[in-house]
Amino acid sequence: MADNSERRVRVRLARQQSGPDRIRARLREEGSLRWWRRIPWVHVGTTMGVVVAAGGLIFTGIATYYSAKVAQDQLEQSREDSGQREREQAARVTYWMDGSFWGGTERIHVVNRSPDAVSFIQITLRVTKDKETWEPYTLAERGLHPCSEIVFDPAKLQLTELGDDATSPLTDVGWDIESLHFIDRKGQLWSRTERTLTKSAGRSGVGDADGDTGAVTPDGPPQIKTVEPCGSDA
Repeated sequence: MADNSERRVRVRLARQQSGPDRIRARLREEGSLRWWRRIPWVHVGTTMGVVVAAGGLIFTGIATYYSAKVAQDQLEQSREDSGQREREQAARVTYWMDGSFWGGTERIHVVNRSPDAVSFIQITLRVTKDKETWEPYTLAERGLHPCSEIVFDPAKLQLTELGDDATSPLTDVGWDIESLHFIDRKGQLWSRTERTLTKSAGRSGVGDADGDTGAVTPDGPPQIKTVEPCGSDA
C-alpha cells in the first residue's frame, strides 16, 4: 500500500513538472507578451491625437480658405451687379454726330433710350477758330424725355462769348464734341465721352464746363424724335 501511494505521488509530481515543449511554449508566450508590453501606448495615443488634431486643423484651414474665397467672389459679384444697376440708365444715354467735320455741317444727336427722363443736359464743344487751339463752349438743354432723341442743327446754333451779347454762327468755326453731361433719375451726375462713362460727385460741371469761355445757343427749338428700340443699351 505504501509503495502504491508513493508511486501515485511521484506520477502526480511528474505530471505537474513542465516538460521541454511546455517550457518552450511558455517562453514563447512570455516573449510575445514582452514586446507587446514594451510598446509605449500612452505616447502612441498622444502621437495619434496630435496627428488627428493636425489633420483637423488642415481641413478647417482649407474649408475656411474656400469659404472666404466664395464670400469674396460673392461680394465682388454683388458689387459688380450694384454697379451695373447704378449705370443702367446712364448706359442708355449717348450721343453722336453726322456730316463733315470742318465747316460745321454735322448735326448733334443726343439719345435717351431709357424709360425715364434725364435732366440738365450739357454738351461741351471744342471750338477751333484758328485751326491750332480750341476753346470749350457749352450747349445746354433742360432735359430729354424717355425714349427720345434730340437733334441740333449747327446752322441754327450761335456762339456767345462770356460777358458779351454778340453772337456768331457755329458754322463759321470748326468744332467737335468734348463731352456730354446729364443727371439721371436718381439725381446722379454722369459724364460721357467717346470712350468713357463716369459718374461725378454732386452736380458740379452741369452748367459750366471747366475753363468754359462761352455758350452755344439755338435760334429755335431743336428737333425731338421718338426712338426705337427703347429700354436697351443698343
